[in-house]
Amino acid sequence: MKHPLSLLSKPRSPILASDVVFALCDVSTPWHSQWKLFSCPLAMLMRGLTPMERAAWGDVFEVLKRPRLLAGAGGRRVLMIGGLRSSFAMDARAPRS
Repeated sequence: MKHPLSLLSKPRSPILASDVVFALCDVSTPWHSQWKLFSCPLAMLMRGLTPMERAAWGDVFEVLKRPRLLAGAGGRRVLMIGGLRSSFAMDARAPRS
């Protein structure tokens, strides 16, 4: 699979959903990891991946550490999983009575 030369790393966890390949790529700086979602219709795979960006997704990518893609039910949905970054993790201690 070709990927844009401007990317710092190869696409991670590529999946196929509705005849489209989706993948995540770390386009980070040495100081801060930053994930972006890329896609390409299967018929045009040789042209490479194109970034998919929406303002609402920025918060999701900021919260997740090392996100991964999973194919959803019926292969028509894309799911993203990952651990919480330590700065967003909640205090797990139970309150005292």
